[in-house]
Amino acid sequence: MVVVAAAVVTMGFMVGVAPSSALPATAIPSTLSLFYGVFSSLFIAFHAVLIKSSLPYCNNSTIELAWWTNAGSAALILPFVIISGEPFKFYQLAQTETWNWTVFLWGTLVTGIFGFLLCVAGLLSIKVTSPITHMFSSVSPALPLRFIEIADHFAGRSICPANCFRCLDFQGRAHNVSLHYPCI
Repeated sequence: MVVVAAAVVTMGFMVGVAPSSALPATAIPSTLSLFYGVFSSLFIAFHAVLIKSSLPYCNNSTIELAWWTNAGSAALILPFVIISGEPFKFYQLAQTETWNWTVFLWGTLVTGIFGFLLCVAGLLSIKVTSPITHMFSSVSPALPLRFIEIADHFAGRSICPANCFRCLDFQGRAHNVSLHYPCI
């Protein structure tokens, strides 16, 4: 059954990236983007398998594994943060008159807590099921959004709220961000 599900997903990917004569050339994914997409998916799948195999080293504790995963990620990204000059940019931003420490601290606290909880939820999903089940179940929330986008496309609408997000910047101002279409 797992092989059938994997085949269905693979066929969906192939159909999704197959070029169509009705699309403009700029809308067709490049070979490089397909290469990166395939390898990204492959490494995410490897990650799920490695998580399952590393649970015994953390006494089967998802909280401990989440802590080590986040600590390892922070250690690996730290040199790139320093090389890119982020501490200096942060210091400059903090010195401006529009800087709001309260918004920054609350944003950091909320995103940190929910990010850690999402990490634990993903690890629990892998722990109680299997890496393959986790991979398929983590895709399911995106499916309704994709069906809404397809329905909007065939209905002739040019605006798709499913691809529209509201983002907050460091000063707490809201901005519209759209992946494909202009936001409403």
